[in-house]
Amino acid sequence: MQPTRYTWEQVEKQLARYGITKEKLEQSGGLTDFLNGRRTGVIRFERTWENQKAELTGKLYLVNTPDKGLRVHFQTVKQTLTIPETYLGYAFDAADRQNLHKRGELGKLVELKDKLTGQVFKGYVGVDPETNSLTVLRRDRFAIPETLKGVTLTPEQKTQLEDGKAIKLHGLIGADGKPFDAYVQVSARKRALSFARITGQAQAQTLPKAQQAPENPPVRRPSLAADSQPGEKPQPPKQTSALRQPAPPRRKGPQR
Repeated sequence: MQPTRYTWEQVEKQLARYGITKEKLEQSGGLTDFLNGRRTGVIRFERTWENQKAELTGKLYLVNTPDKGLRVHFQTVKQTLTIPETYLGYAFDAADRQNLHKRGELGKLVELKDKLTGQVFKGYVGVDPETNSLTVLRRDRFAIPETLKGVTLTPEQKTQLEDGKAIKLHGLIGADGKPFDAYVQVSARKRALSFARITGQAQAQTLPKAQQAPENPPVRRPSLAADSQPGEKPQPPKQTSALRQPAPPRRKGPQR
């Protein structure tokens, strides 16, 4: 096991209260993330409280508090997502709520305040789909790379990514060695950059209206010559009975 930010000995006693052993975290695949200050995957365990056992489902994570040191925290799984009026000192507006509900990301870098230390920091806010709760990725703990899947980023593109915006990149090289285009953005819930591939249909939707195929092509009216044979003069369309003109009245002869 590679060196981690924290050691097992620092948290062993606290985890014993939850009935969680090192072997159990290893089996769940969350030990390394946990000791590096990241959240584990969803795990289930029993905790005894006042001689009563309670089954808990959620994620474990560590917080280094200024007064009590390293503390184990638990994020339970919620049935539905509830977005508060404010979160870590940031007030959500209508557009923010829409982005979090529909896309799972706030989509911008915002100023937040640590609820334990009161320290102001910048970060990205997203939704953890496994627990239906808000999560934060600190800006100072995430580095934008110089290149992405074979594409070298310009200074402007790096700045846009740092600001939490989505940028469109062409010619990215996938794991299969094939190029593709995608929108790239910092994802708080993934703790990484997210890639939304652009399909042919998505590209068509971004074309100007003049380049888009009409939904209902115009119906062409048949010309008079359409039904005539070669060498024949086109005949005018026959009138229906409803369009026939009345015959002129017959003239009467002189009376004798």
